[in-house]
Amino acid sequence: MSFLIQRIDRKFTTLLNKLADRSANATAIMNAVARWFILVLFFFALWRLWQMPSPLPVAYLIRNLIVSYAATTTIGFFVNRKRPFEQKSDPVHLNPWIKTSSFPSGHSTMAFSIATTTAIMLAWPIELSFLLFLSAGLIAISRVIVGVHYISDVVIGSAIGFFLSFFWL
Repeated sequence: MSFLIQRIDRKFTTLLNKLADRSANATAIMNAVARWFILVLFFFALWRLWQMPSPLPVAYLIRNLIVSYAATTTIGFFVNRKRPFEQKSDPVHLNPWIKTSSFPSGHSTMAFSIATTTAIMLAWPIELSFLLFLSAGLIAISRVIVGVHYISDVVIGSAIGFFLSFFWL
């Protein structure tokens, strides 16, 4: 069973990773999204939560990010999975200097933690909350496309960010 999951994981990762090789513009856009869009999402959430009458939503966001980061770092320390560009499958590696564990994706964890906390605290309608989660999903997928994560890394990282933030509010 584990072999089958690894095989599917590598197949989808390679498929998504090949998107980065199609055009220089697409590669540049995905690289920017993978690196910087999480900061845009964070500062947007901080700005919207700061406008609320109580300072608690901002405190909850910061707390959820700290808890999510601690969980991701701890799991990564024990799992210590190599990144796709360190494996023999030789995907396009746009960020070869990263030396931390691939599993789980910290960017995905943080993005979904931000999206979950913000959506709950602002009590937005489903349409607006969907945009937050779409942004978080774009960050997660971009990490696979640029070759620094497997698809399972971002799926588990996204679940960690969502569930920790959801249950800590």
